[in-house]
Amino acid sequence: HVIGNYASIDNGKFSTTVDSHKFTLVYAGGFALTRDLNTVIRAVAEINDGDFPDVEVILLGAKRRTGEKLERLAAKVGVSSRVRVMPWMAQEDAEILMERADVGLVPHVKSPHTDSTIPHKLFQYMWMKLPVIVSNCKPLQRIVEEAKCGYVYPSGDYVALSVQIKKLYKNRNLGKNFGMNGHLLVKNKYNWGIVSEQLLHVYGELENK
Repeated sequence: HVIGNYASIDNGKFSTTVDSHKFTLVYAGGFALTRDLNTVIRAVAEINDGDFPDVEVILLGAKRRTGEKLERLAAKVGVSSRVRVMPWMAQEDAEILMERADVGLVPHVKSPHTDSTIPHKLFQYMWMKLPVIVSNCKPLQRIVEEAKCGYVYPSGDYVALSVQIKKLYKNRNLGKNFGMNGHLLVKNKYNWGIVSEQLLHVYGELENK
């Protein structure tokens, strides 16, 4: 039996996306190289700010050194004004920030490890009704395609990522549909309430052996 790293939805902490004057993409989590945040920054540089003037990316969870490296890259490719690198914050504040975003990002590098694990943040985004853009790690692609809640791009391909961002920018109604699709799948399948029942069943089977 495999127990998923799913969202808890019984505490009512997460709510719907809040409108913002920016079109905000958010990543929340670790800043290791395997998270491939460099690709996110390079994707923003591919998006013409004349045609897409209010696109911004928030990278949440930085430690000082990793944050400074990403800020230097953003400056190098000319997108410092559109990339905000932020340290981790209290959970409640992080949730408010994510709720105000328009798109959730999971840009992980494709590898044997990421092809066999699912980051919790994916389900948080889905529960918040955010459309998502994910790299083509096997479980990420499987869930996004199952839910019809966003777009998938080839890991490391910043041009392809920029194309997917532009699609959601241009079609906000599609993004809302994606967000609702993801929310419903978490509500009905990928949440700890359902999985905990499965876990209790497994324990019962073991106890009766």
